[in-house]
Amino acid sequence: LAALALLAAVQDTGEQFYKFGVGTTWTLLHKEADGESTIELKVLKAEGGKVHVDSKEKKADGSSADESLVWWIEDGAMVWGMAKDGEVKAGMRWYRVGSTQGDVWDLLPGADGPKGPKATHMGTADVEVPAGKYKETVHVKVEARGMLMHVYWAAGVGMVKMTTEVDGTVQ
Repeated sequence: LAALALLAAVQDTGEQFYKFGVGTTWTLLHKEADGESTIELKVLKAEGGKVHVDSKEKKADGSSADESLVWWIEDGAMVWGMAKDGEVKAGMRWYRVGSTQGDVWDLLPGADGPKGPKATHMGTADVEVPAGKYKETVHVKVEARGMLMHVYWAAGVGMVKMTTEVDGTVQ
């Protein structure tokens, strides 16, 4: 019985990176060449296997950007999409359920093929950010048309770090 409990605790469903209770909030720090901005996220609802999140970005120049994000599992991948006018549009496949170091998948739905944007499971890494230290985060590298991103996912927490390079310049 104890072995079954342990197996359930370590099972990779992808949901460990995004499925949080309604009302859960967190803030991300976004550093850019022209300053820092914050992104406040709040889980609004969960229905039909999808988690709806309100995203409010306060930019360094004083402007803001609000988005409605939706996270879910589709075709074995954790998808991060957008909701607009009651319609949910698939976005990026940030994580492939059950993937291990070296596995590669298509980042965008419908962009299958050797030249489409790719995501690669880079293994695990310990990460330190202003919110704290996270051990054994899942490191995913994303490559798409002159852009390189490194994203780190902590189970039960979600995305804890993302770095972006565009044409060799760190953003």
